[in-house]
Amino acid sequence: MKSPQAERSGRQKSEAVQALRAKHPLKYLLHSAALPKSSFYYHHGRPDPDEQDKATVAEVYARHQGRYGYRRIAATLSWNKKKVARLMKLLQLKAKVRPKKAYRHPAMGEPSDNILNRRFEAQKPNEKWLTDATEFKCSNGKLYLSPILDVFNREIVAYAMSRRPNSEMVERMLNDAVCKLTKADKVLLHSDQGVLYRTEAYRRTLAEHGIVKSMSRKGNCWDNAPMESFFAILKTECFYQEGKLSTTELMQTIDDYIRYYNHDRCSLKLKKLSPVAYRTQLEKAA
Repeated sequence: MKSPQAERSGRQKSEAVQALRAKHPLKYLLHSAALPKSSFYYHHGRPDPDEQDKATVAEVYARHQGRYGYRRIAATLSWNKKKVARLMKLLQLKAKVRPKKAYRHPAMGEPSDNILNRRFEAQKPNEKWLTDATEFKCSNGKLYLSPILDVFNREIVAYAMSRRPNSEMVERMLNDAVCKLTKADKVLLHSDQGVLYRTEAYRRTLAEHGIVKSMSRKGNCWDNAPMESFFAILKTECFYQEGKLSTTELMQTIDDYIRYYNHDRCSLKLKKLSPVAYRTQLEKAA
């Protein structure tokens, strides 16, 4: 620890060097005074190497009344964006930006548990259903398909299509599906955690028909693998082979394909029968 006399001596030397600094180079003054550079800066502070650049950034920011962020200021000065961002952070300058608002459905409920838990087998029809939505890019916009697949025989129980992925599309699909249920059917319906499956209307329809709701874990498509597999088959055999279609043309193509898939396309896992033929054979045997 320095003595008070040494402290005063160092301060006096620093003041003398500072007074002569405008006329002589700093390194010669420090050598003559036998004063370490660190001691000099301790008493007078190290100069800010960004002082001039800060002034330039602040001038551009003020000229544009705070409307420019670091990207536009960097473009104006032809500087590196990271450098401008760093200087603006030091100066506590922020551009005027529109606040981002995350969309929240007004009646969105909490996600359900993964009750299905990848148990992709069923003993009878209408025991386990899967649903999801997929997107198609057409020549005049996008088309969305929302089907329900029966785990028992991979049959498409019901489906709906729309130009927008909205709750009305899901409601039409669900209403069509529940009409095929009997009082004895106890169905588990599995989906992802999307907002389409968390609306009040969707939950109410399930409750009215005694359908148990199950949801995949967040960001885990394998929890709904058979549904994803159907989408892959559909797009490979139907969509990719047709070329660019309009939404109207694609809707007709999908209608035709799902009819073919349910009634005519044989599956090796269903004793070489189609989904409908396999279900019909079981019903006759019962």
